[in-house]
Amino acid sequence: MSHARSRFRSRFHAVLHVQWRAARAVVVAFGLTALALPLVSLRLAWHGPDAVARSLEELSSWGVLYGLLAAVAPVLLVARVTAPDRRGGAVYARVHPVSRRAHAALQLAAGAVLLLPGVAGVAIGGAVAVAATALPPGVNGYALPLACRFALALGFAYALAWAVANAPARVRALAARGAFVGLALVLIVFLLDGGAGAALAPLRAGIGAVAERLVGWPGPLAVFVNRWMLVDV
Repeated sequence: MSHARSRFRSRFHAVLHVQWRAARAVVVAFGLTALALPLVSLRLAWHGPDAVARSLEELSSWGVLYGLLAAVAPVLLVARVTAPDRRGGAVYARVHPVSRRAHAALQLAAGAVLLLPGVAGVAIGGAVAVAATALPPGVNGYALPLACRFALALGFAYALAWAVANAPARVRALAARGAFVGLALVLIVFLLDGGAGAALAPLRAGIGAVAERLVGWPGPLAVFVNRWMLVDV
């Protein structure tokens, strides 16, 4: 049992090392950005205890960046860590006594570890920002809940990016074409004016209802687009 555990640790460390070398620039940039975002946003958005409503409104605008960072960072990370396998055809899995499925699980876990600096950055940066700001009674800091939500959004985006990156090339091509066609249809429907635009009003309403289901709670994208608040009432 101990031998199997030791062998698993050595394989995991080897995969983690390979991924770190491939994506260290993304990991470092991600961690520093996550650390700076709560510090900078609260510093620039907070206008003192006499302007709480204005400060919270500006802070809500800054919150969009949390969702954007949580969506983009995993995509960049997956693109970097899967690049060696795309070039070499999963050489590590073929030259070591480990199945392709086990190797994929090790890669998935190692990539998740590389996202942890971003979660820690939001938690630490948020805690420092709240501690350094004189909040009036009734306004509280939520650094830890914000970091937990950030971790949840990261996990969702990472799982989706990983699934797409490891899908067969034909599936990826079909998905890309479908997304392109869908986006083109949405743009056509919403940009048409005049009689044609009026005739498409029910279709617009349907698309709007679908979008609301996706981004509204408990839709799958709600974690990215709902309000991100480091401090709130």
